[in-house]
Amino acid sequence: MTLILDKQKVYTNFQDQKHMLYNRVVNVLIDNLITYNLFSDKEKFIFVASRRETSKTLNENFIEYLKNRHKDQPNIEFTIKSPQEK
Repeated sequence: MTLILDKQKVYTNFQDQKHMLYNRVVNVLIDNLITYNLFSDKEKFIFVASRRETSKTLNENFIEYLKNRHKDQPNIEFTIKSPQEK
């Protein structure tokens, strides 16, 4: 699956706050996985993101954002690990 993002057409607040744009793009990708049934409802889906921020708060906000957006999907788990742990 590919997602193409035209950065010139991104809302201004996303251009200034790249972490919010990243959160939204990841959410769209996960929504597409769910919509197109690209994983089984009976299997656990673990989404592992690389720790891309030095800010612990931004990393925690990222996970909380995804958990809140997908709270109706109990088989999806979100976590952040360092690139070495991935």
